[in-house]
Amino acid sequence: MNNIRFYNSFSFRYVSLTNSRHTDNSKGIPCHFLARLRYGSGRIVTEAREELQLHAGDVFYLPMGLCYHSYWQGDPACDWRVAWDSFSFSMFPVEHERHYSMQRMEADAEMNALFDSIAADPAVTARSVGLLYLLFDRVFPYLSESVRDPKSATLAKALRYIEKHPDFRVPELATHCSISESGLYALFQQYASATPIEMKNKMKIDRAITLLQTTNLSIEEISEKLGFCNAAYFRKVMKDCTGKTPSAHRLESGLI
Repeated sequence: MNNIRFYNSFSFRYVSLTNSRHTDNSKGIPCHFLARLRYGSGRIVTEAREELQLHAGDVFYLPMGLCYHSYWQGDPACDWRVAWDSFSFSMFPVEHERHYSMQRMEADAEMNALFDSIAADPAVTARSVGLLYLLFDRVFPYLSESVRDPKSATLAKALRYIEKHPDFRVPELATHCSISESGLYALFQQYASATPIEMKNKMKIDRAITLLQTTNLSIEEISEKLGFCNAAYFRKVMKDCTGKTPSAHRLESGLI
């Protein structure tokens, strides 16, 4: 690897957003991320519907290739800002070929000091790269290895199909995944604690929250756009899934 490729394999950034945001990384991220949330809160949902809830002060790791959607909520006490320090790298500093899962860690004083040192001068230099690896050395003992389970891959395949074909029928979904209908229901119950239809509604609700918090579309327009039979049913499903009404989600974004 030449010098240019080496330095281009790192990126140190401070990301600051206002109100609520949604990012689509469903094609997979091109590097590893080690980050610390400064303000606001976040929720990361992988293609297998694994979720990571984040709050201010949390340190989190995202592995290269992870496919996910993220949902960010600004802190009203900080002018509705959500912000994090983001350090990305493609050269994983361990000798073995193990894989680590998306996860959150509580930062200790040493971790925070290293984050602060890199964030103070985010240019990619020998010093900042050295500090990153000192930080990773501090974080590494807390990382949990991912367990590669064929069933989770089948679930991810099913969820991708649901996202592309929201009007699916359970028999066709089972055929697509090369599994029996009873096996499909068992798979969803084991890994998602939901039926395929319930999961479809949860995915629709995630999209609805993004529309509520980033557009001025009415509740009725969003309900129709996402294929709910009527706005009343949309309100019921959202309340069942999130414990909040569509109006409450919109209020959180500051659009009301």
